[in-house]
Amino acid sequence: MTKKRYPFWARARHHLNHSNMGYWYHCWHSISNGLRLLWLFCTSIIHAFFPWAYKFHAAHGVMRIYEELKRMPHLQEAQERIAREVIEEELKRQEEKL
Repeated sequence: MTKKRYPFWARARHHLNHSNMGYWYHCWHSISNGLRLLWLFCTSIIHAFFPWAYKFHAAHGVMRIYEELKRMPHLQEAQERIAREVIEEELKRQEEKL
């Protein structure tokens, strides 16, 4: 059975509706999170070479973004799916050890 492919605009509209965001708010939200992650990446690289700099900055930043994202209703379903995947992967690793 082949999976039906929908045009990009239909997939985008579905995503925006599911996210309960308009186009421009979604654009701002995505860019701001991307820039935050880019800044965390930069501070992590600096920290790698200078361990006294930005000691907990990246870890705290990632946890803050995670906390914000997990409160978004449309991501709760994804969070549950990812949790199941992580549990399944852990079970497979344990079985391989036996």
